[in-house]
Amino acid sequence: MSELEVKHPDFAQRLVKLMKENDLDKNALSDKTGISYEMIRRYCEGFAKPRSKGLKDISEALGTSSGYLHYGELPEEKPTVSDLKAKIKTMQSSSTPSTPNPNDPQGTQGSG
Repeated sequence: MSELEVKHPDFAQRLVKLMKENDLDKNALSDKTGISYEMIRRYCEGFAKPRSKGLKDISEALGTSSGYLHYGELPEEKPTVSDLKAKIKTMQSSSTPSTPNPNDPQGTQGSG
């Protein structure tokens, strides 16, 4: 029997890290996803990588995105409506033009 080649070490590293963070062993992840223990073991060792459905099931079980698990990419953080409103308010208040003083053509009066 020939030795298997580790083809997906980065994927395996992310998977094992997320399993530890979620306090899941291979058996528990297998139970949560319906993927066989043997396949989970192969994923954890970097010998194989799941296809799209398996990747989706594993990422959901681990509370992460498929993109992060597969490629190491974190999803873009999307601002909330209240974040955007606060940002607009800040921009409006900081860009409010002050009334120029006709006696101070360079606008330096009162800033000292």
